[in-house]
Amino acid sequence: MLMFLLACTTTSDNRTPPAVELPADNFGDATSVRLESPYSGQTVQPAFTVTFTFGDEIEQVRLLIDDEPVTGFENPGKGRLDVYAATGRHKLALVGYDGSRSELSRDTIDVRVRDDADGDWVGITTPADGAHPLNPVVFSAEASSGVTRVEFAADDWVIGDISPGSSFTYTFAGVGFEREIEARAFNGDEQVASDVIHITVEESVIDPGPTDFNELVEALVDSYPKDGTYEFYWPADGGGWSGSTRDLYYQDQKITSHGGYSACYCSGITFEWYLRAFQEWDKVNGGDGNDLNGVDDSDIWSFRRDWYVRDLKGEGPTVAMETYGVGTDVGSFENWQRGDFVQLWRMNGSGHTAVFWDWILDDADGIIGLEYASCQGEGLDFNDEYFGSHGDALDPQYMWAARGWLPELWY
Repeated sequence: MLMFLLACTTTSDNRTPPAVELPADNFGDATSVRLESPYSGQTVQPAFTVTFTFGDEIEQVRLLIDDEPVTGFENPGKGRLDVYAATGRHKLALVGYDGSRSELSRDTIDVRVRDDADGDWVGITTPADGAHPLNPVVFSAEASSGVTRVEFAADDWVIGDISPGSSFTYTFAGVGFEREIEARAFNGDEQVASDVIHITVEESVIDPGPTDFNELVEALVDSYPKDGTYEFYWPADGGGWSGSTRDLYYQDQKITSHGGYSACYCSGITFEWYLRAFQEWDKVNGGDGNDLNGVDDSDIWSFRRDWYVRDLKGEGPTVAMETYGVGTDVGSFENWQRGDFVQLWRMNGSGHTAVFWDWILDDADGIIGLEYASCQGEGLDFNDEYFGSHGDALDPQYMWAARGWLPELWY
């Protein structure tokens, strides 16, 4: 699916999106491959099937396990490969090539292979073995049906206790060195299985501090109707549509278009909120909305392309803001604030762009999910998503927040 084009199509107004199944949150383009199953961190049997999606320019694929080829060059037409792997943890990579066998893209996940004959089991789904997560760290695990609870220990010190499939967040006092993380599975009071990974927790990124820009974004989000006025629509063929609810101009160029739809999609509506927040503030303060830190009439397309995510599992708005000096990476979850622009990825490789609104906490005030504003599912509205150990769960290893600055802080 070729999604991002640099020109908007001219269409008649008041069109209704067709009633067809749409590829929501698929950021791939013509050169992309994306692993759909297994999902990242999943525990699978030695013989399992890999399913994937691919762009129009992908002619062949190759599957690697721990950097070693397990298939030759395959025609990707069916979007699936049947493979066998030895028990243990493995890094699975799908590589896409053009007709001359030049690599165009790859997608990589971690999986754990086990045999059901071994009885009860537990598998840590996040973080991945060998990861370097920022403080605080989100932990999750899946387990066999006989497991009633999972206890986590760091270097043999108990740090949390969850039900299989759920998650918890823990802040480490010591960082910068490798730790052994063990998940212990229990059936009642009896330990029936365990799983071990090693991670190195990194210190939280320094909080960049508050910004009045977030208040502008929050006010804009609140001003949009959340009653189905704007439906979700992601054209299957890209169609040149920007995913926005209205036409917006920069230096006499139309850079977003309503496309004739009463609809939006996630990267489109968040880009619209960002640009409108800047332009409306600038005009109130004596500007004309056409000087975004020196971004010219050609740079604006690159800025938009960065925002709409250039690569699977990419940072989206963070790249756009930092490249052009109009905002910054927020870093650790503890620094996120309402009005930050976030790029989320899930365990199954799908993604979403949104405006952060609030954390969802458990009874111990640990982060288990978040509330955001974007365009998805039923249309433009607020939505909740959660961490966990299934394919649709958020992947904490691939979540970024960016904070926009007003001009006095541009760099």
